[in-house]
Amino acid sequence: MGLVYYSSSQAIRISGLDSNDYKIISSIVHILMYGGLAALAIISFYQSGFKLKKSCLQGFLLAIVYGVTDEYHQSFVPGREMSFGDWLLDVFGSVLAVCFLIRLSTLRYFKDFFSKAE
Repeated sequence: MGLVYYSSSQAIRISGLDSNDYKIISSIVHILMYGGLAALAIISFYQSGFKLKKSCLQGFLLAIVYGVTDEYHQSFVPGREMSFGDWLLDVFGSVLAVCFLIRLSTLRYFKDFFSKAE
């Protein structure tokens, strides 16, 4: 969460990028950062003893709620703004993380790691 907070505290500096390239890169970064945040939270909850489904729900909720607070935080940073579209990208990244980890739990190679899965 510290990396997300730090990166959203920085003023945007665009050099040599047109607006379409910036939007694409920004979208990819949102999806990857919040997907990673959700995945790490899910794994942390799971390793703390929660079942996989509950861990997925908690990790997903943590990531999307943090996304709301981060978008609000950006409204105070010069050159940044609060964006519902960015938050939707955060939600999408979090959904991808949940789907990825649930799928991973069904693979034979990862059965030992996800031995508590329902």
